[in-house]
Amino acid sequence: MADRTEGDLVRRLSPFATAADFIDWRLLAAIPYFTDVFPDERLWPILVRLADAEDEAYIRERRIDPDKIFIRRGEEDRMIYWILDGRARIFIEIAGTAKEIHTAGKGECVGELGVLRQEPRTANVIAGHHGLRVLAFDWQIADRHPEVGGRLYSLVARHLADKLECAYGKQLQIIVNSLRVLQERTQRLTERCRQLETLLREHGITPGCASGLDPQEALDRAIASIRESLSLLERKQNDTALERIGVV
Repeated sequence: MADRTEGDLVRRLSPFATAADFIDWRLLAAIPYFTDVFPDERLWPILVRLADAEDEAYIRERRIDPDKIFIRRGEEDRMIYWILDGRARIFIEIAGTAKEIHTAGKGECVGELGVLRQEPRTANVIAGHHGLRVLAFDWQIADRHPEVGGRLYSLVARHLADKLECAYGKQLQIIVNSLRVLQERTQRLTERCRQLETLLREHGITPGCASGLDPQEALDRAIASIRESLSLLERKQNDTALERIGVV
């Protein structure tokens, strides 16, 4: 049944495969999850030849010069890029200063947020120092061919999920490291307090406030503070949070 459905789609799309200049369809395999959303490779040669009214292919290979801006903050377009080779540096403006918040590498997509929301770009994206090679998808393909568009949206959704998972993984590692440092410092402080108590007793002085230190209580309070900060961060997540994980 699935083969019949895919075969029907090939037949329906074939009349629109009119691009005279098109990429090698095998390049599509470089996009993570592409084989999941387009499992029948008979479709791939059709996809790369789908064209607009001027017979320009919707999917094109682009080589971008080193350090060149190819997504500009404030501009609007319908392009999403998947990186084949090289790196793309993503900059947002913070307090009037451009700050690099992510470097995208092979297999990642950039430019998806502005296209999906149909809003101006939120960041500048610049090719790395050694240039960049990408597959550029004109998202008009999704409007013109909804059956293809539905699968492409699924593809982008999987990439967004990966970005979010990676971001949360980094946050978790930061938390773990912070707790480890807190525990180590608390242990050192406890040991110093014990040494101080011993020294005071040796000189016939009864320890006062030092003996009242509860290291576990101090650690518990620190952990509670971190949890409270994380809760506040989660409540305040917005477009800026997406920008900071490289979604532009």
